[in-house]
Amino acid sequence: NEKFKGTRFFLDTKILLRILGFSFPYYTDTAKELLELIQKEYGGIACVLRHTIKEIKHALSLAESDLNQKRPIKNYEMNFHHKQSGFTSEDYKIAQDSVEQRLREEFSISFEEDHDLNDGIVRSHFIDTDKLEKYLKTNNSDWSNNAVTNDVSSINHINIERKGRYDVKF
Repeated sequence: NEKFKGTRFFLDTKILLRILGFSFPYYTDTAKELLELIQKEYGGIACVLRHTIKEIKHALSLAESDLNQKRPIKNYEMNFHHKQSGFTSEDYKIAQDSVEQRLREEFSISFEEDHDLNDGIVRSHFIDTDKLEKYLKTNNSDWSNNAVTNDVSSINHINIERKGRYDVKF
């Protein structure tokens, strides 16, 4: 467990939505268990990137919009949450506004700023995002463009953090 002490674990949208409770109880419980394992058992640091926060808020705004238009929420986990909790469109609006505070205060998640992609050192570790995005879209046609873009941004961020090296802990 010592080898993970201080290691930053970047959590993605789906896991964070589950940690926040917007899913089936089994999924929310296992996501919270993972978070506890990272933070308490391994001494790691759970992190979220700014673009992931935007994606979480976007998912919540889609749920709000679906309810405002009197239709089922397209995201099946969020739709289950809505049916079980009775959340209204206004509740999803409030949830959007409180995402950052909840992640910080309730779950002790650290926020990482996105890199300045105009910085020369950062650019030297930049991956070919267009090529990766094209590959992901080709091989995962059911993924939304927004999801692919956010995943590519996360992968790029981590590659920059590692300075392109995967044999070192960061």
